Amino acid sequence: MTDLVLDASVALTWCFRNEATAAADRVLECLAAGAASVPAIWHLEIANVLALSERRRRITPAHSAEFIAVLETLEIVVDEETPSRALGRVLDLARGTADGL
Repeated sequence: MTDLVLDASVALTWCFRNEATAAADRVLECLAAGAASVPAIWHLEIANVLALSERRRRITPAHSAEFIAVLETLEIVVDEETPSRALGRVLDLARGTADGL
């Protein structure tokens, strides 16, 4: 596990520069020197947005390929326990009912 959890929406700002934020750019800088964890569904979320964006002619397949190449240079660790935690601890956290909340 890493200290940073990378959300797909943050990573996608690196593909769509008109959606870029200083905070998202800082995350990318942090990833140059470290790793980030992602939930098991993360790659599917990225692929879905890229496919829809290509279909809507927001980006080209070549642009998607360039973005994917950037992602492949990053140390992204998939949390394989996401499915087993989703209906328990994660749901409790989302509800704000976990211990200490």
